[in-house]
Amino acid sequence: MSFSASATNVGLSGTTLVAELFDINKQKHRRTIDLNSVITNQDGHLRWQKEGKFGNSSSNLALNGAVLSADCRNRAGAIIRSSLNLNEQISNQDGSFGVGF
Repeated sequence: MSFSASATNVGLSGTTLVAELFDINKQKHRRTIDLNSVITNQDGHLRWQKEGKFGNSSSNLALNGAVLSADCRNRAGAIIRSSLNLNEQISNQDGSFGVGF
């Protein structure tokens, strides 16, 4: 299940996604996941990758629902605004974050 369908108080703290996730018994659990561990900046575009460390070359992070946006520097040094739907790979696994790869 996509994390946002069963989460409340979703936000960002730096590169860390913070949310209260519901488990199968409808109990809430405050959970975090460092998005640096699952997202990279690939030449100015946010992409899924283990230990991607996108935060090293991205700024102005924003979260709109489940969509992460950031200004990403490409190889030429230009800044490109990029977005990634976190529901594509991040899920709620009985009250904890899960990653689909």
